[in-house]
Order: sequence, then structure tokens, then C-alpha cells
Amino acid sequence: MILSCLPVLCVAETSQPPNPPPASNELPAESSDQKTYFLEHTDIPMLNETLNRLDDWQKWVGSEVEDLGQATDNFFGTEVAFEQSKGNRLDISFPFQFHQDGQIDQSINLRAKIDLPRTNKKWQIIVTSAEQSLTESLTGNDNTQPVQRKATAVNDKNNSNAVGLRFLIDTKDVISSFVGFGVNFRNIIQPDPYARIKGNKKWLLSPVWTSRMSHDLFWESVQGVGLRSTQTFDANLGKQHLFRSETIGTWLDKEQAYDIDHNFILFDQVNVHRGLAYHLGWSWTTKEKGFHLSAYHAGVNWRERVYKRWLFVELEPRVDFSESNDFKQADFSILLMLEAQFYKVKP
Repeated sequence: MILSCLPVLCVAETSQPPNPPPASNELPAESSDQKTYFLEHTDIPMLNETLNRLDDWQKWVGSEVEDLGQATDNFFGTEVAFEQSKGNRLDISFPFQFHQDGQIDQSINLRAKIDLPRTNKKWQIIVTSAEQSLTESLTGNDNTQPVQRKATAVNDKNNSNAVGLRFLIDTKDVISSFVGFGVNFRNIIQPDPYARIKGNKKWLLSPVWTSRMSHDLFWESVQGVGLRSTQTFDANLGKQHLFRSETIGTWLDKEQAYDIDHNFILFDQVNVHRGLAYHLGWSWTTKEKGFHLSAYHAGVNWRERVYKRWLFVELEPRVDFSESNDFKQADFSILLMLEAQFYKVKP
């Protein structure tokens, strides 16, 4: 998700406002003078053959989402886009984060969902290696890591995998609700069962503003009971720009702690190939010394489609400040990531 993840991002769902902004689900049209994808029509036969085979697989797998907020989230590969996409889907990312002190964080992150046959697409198998655990990925306040990323795929250090089942709930007013249960495997061999129930609701406040709220109630055998709530406001600034204000609160019963993250993001969909996300965010926590500021950050995320609609390269320079050094020393870092999304594209 995306998230576990960049400090910045969310989505929108389905219905249309009374006077909808023009074609909010469309990215800027691709004109004849726009460049082709970076890896398209190369002079390397082996690369072309590999991409063509992967392209056939990509067309076989799942489905795509709609609407400006959803299109933005889908482009940036967020957890919300993954959850709300229909059908089978597989996302694989290879993040490398370079810090000014010479430290390099790297991992291979995977998340997949598979519709079970004969269940009317209600039951899904969920497999992920992109979360250490449910609660750790939700709080994201480990001072050895950047503030959690919400605008792009997860880049946490991994020492676990998770396998579970998810049942989609039909509700009239709540969108993409589900219950899920499964097992996290900490350090690969240590089982950590979990259960969760999540619901999202959307309000169209005006032709420009959309509000979304989600609640994710979860239990984990190691971390106990917790609740993560998200309130997002999206402002449609035209076909190319989307402004987002996002507040995320996470409560953990066992620790009797509450964390709050707030992010401002401006998305610029430059063209069908390229998107930029300018982000600014803060984190607060009640751990140890009462409610206080624990971290803040700023940065820009550059995401580029390098082959058709499913292969991306991402570059994110950012700066983070943490209470671990009394905010006296900045952590400058650059994230470089390759990501592939396999799902069925609508014709």
C-alpha cells in the first residue's frame, strides 16, 4: 500500500456529482507529438520479446478502476487502488532508497489478490510480502525508517509474508467493504494470525470537492486490537491537477497509544506517461511523553510509465526530520523503484 508507504495519497470511488467536472476519469489525452514509452520499440530483441510476453500476462489478470482520484491512485500504485480494483491483480516492486549517510534500504515487495472460482467474486486470496505486520504497516513510526509512504507502493524493510482470505461485503452506502483473516509469518517462520474488517464511504461535497472516510478495525495476535481511521479530502483542479488533504489516525489497545499523520499532496498528471506528487506531512504520537510531534517530511515523487500501462519507474527525493535526534539532523534520501502491475485492462 501504498502503503505502509509515502506520506501522501488516497482515492475516490464511483458515482458522479450533479455537475461533474469534465471527464475526471481521463488522463490528459495522448497526442501524436507525445513521446512513446521509454522501453517501447527498442533495438534489443531479447528485451522486446520479454516485454511482449509480460504484456500478454498483464492482459490476462484483473481489472482497472475509474474516476480522477481513483485514476491518480491507480497511477501511483497505492494500497487503496489495489483494494478497490476489480478482479485478479499482482503488484511487484523493487525499491532502493539511498540515504545521505550511505545507508541503502532495498527489498522486493509483492502483493496479490486472486478471485476464488464459484464465489461470485466475493472471496479472494490475499498474498503479500510488503508488510511486516498489519499494525506495523499501519503505524509506520519506526524512527529507523522514513515517515510511512502513502503515495506509492510500500518500501518498508521486510521480514515477513502474509497469506489470507478476504470476503467482499455488499453495502449500499459503504464502498469496498470487506472482512479478512489470515496469518502473517514474521521472520518467515513465526506465525502471527490476524483478522480485520474495513469499510470506506464517500461523499460528493461539490462538483470540485470529494470527501472519503475509511475505518479499519483489526486484531493481531502479537500486537492486539487496533483501529486505523482515514479522512481524505480531494479537490479536482482540472484534468491535470488534484489536491489532497489526508489525516490518518491509528489507535493500538495493547500499547494504549494513538498516532496521527497528516499529509498535503498536490498531484500533477503531466501526461499519460508521467505523474508528479508534491508532498508535505507531519506525524504525532502519544507514546512515551504524551501527545507530541514525532516526525515531519517533504519531497516530490516522480512516477513514469516506461512500458504501456503497467510498468513504472519511480524517483523520489525527500527529506525527513525525526524526534530521535531532536529534529536537529535532516535525513536526505532518494528512492528509486521499479514496479509492475499485472491486471486486466478495460478495452
